[in-house]
Amino acid sequence: MNLLLIDEFFHGHSATFFVLISAAFHACFNAALKTGKDRHALRACSSWVSALFYLPLAFIVPFPTAPEFLLLTVSAFAHFIYQLLQAKSLQHADTVVGYPITRGSAPLYITLGAVFFLQEKVSATVLAGAGLVSLSVLCSAPFHLIRKDSAVRKGVFWSLLTGAGVAFYTLCDAHFSRQFSNPLTFIAWFFPFNGLFMTLNILLQSRKTPLIPRILQEKNRALRAGAIAAVSYGAVILAFNLAGDRTTEIAALRETSVVFGMLLGFFFLKEKLNLRKIVAGAGILAGCFLIKIR
Repeated sequence: MNLLLIDEFFHGHSATFFVLISAAFHACFNAALKTGKDRHALRACSSWVSALFYLPLAFIVPFPTAPEFLLLTVSAFAHFIYQLLQAKSLQHADTVVGYPITRGSAPLYITLGAVFFLQEKVSATVLAGAGLVSLSVLCSAPFHLIRKDSAVRKGVFWSLLTGAGVAFYTLCDAHFSRQFSNPLTFIAWFFPFNGLFMTLNILLQSRKTPLIPRILQEKNRALRAGAIAAVSYGAVILAFNLAGDRTTEIAALRETSVVFGMLLGFFFLKEKLNLRKIVAGAGILAGCFLIKIR
């Protein structure tokens, strides 16, 4: 009887388990990016490290079909578009301003996309929870800087577009991975495709600077970041597949990465926790609670 209860609990909460694992590792990946000197080079290198991480899996899972290769290409292209938008956002506003606006707006875009494009049904409780998560992340942005600086306000515009980019690749990843006969095939083969687009991105960003020195200075960080990204991405794809048509729920729960990021920043990067961040973290957790009692 106890084994049946354990099995029922695991199947009922396995998607939540994997998305929280993904959120924690996503926060670690962002912390690794903060310590890097060249984010574009670091992302490109870490993508190839992640591809090597999953290389053994590629020999075990079913080989992708031609339509599945097309889905992988579109999904990797969606990530590429996000990277271009994020680069534009960071030209006008640093991560202190841009990150919470990007991550805060994304769940709202994802909810709209899940309802209108994926034809998913979202309950009022999940909608309220996702809205609370979004508002809480948005409220962690330093609005006093936004009011004072017109250049930063331009960054807000690009950050909102970047949030749409997050929604675009999230909806692609969630929907496309469910079309595969085995979601592990999608996970194993995504990173080589993503690595190609990330390499294209760094080539676009390095037209005036030598490429090899940029890569070499990030190689050690890329080894750590690539392994972390591999776990984070693999876990969220499994969560999307285990949750079925609950894309909004999984996407909103993944924003707990903001809370994990605050804790990592406080304990390891010596960042200060102000009242705004604490209230935002509490709001995110309250929103996640609403989502889980759906």
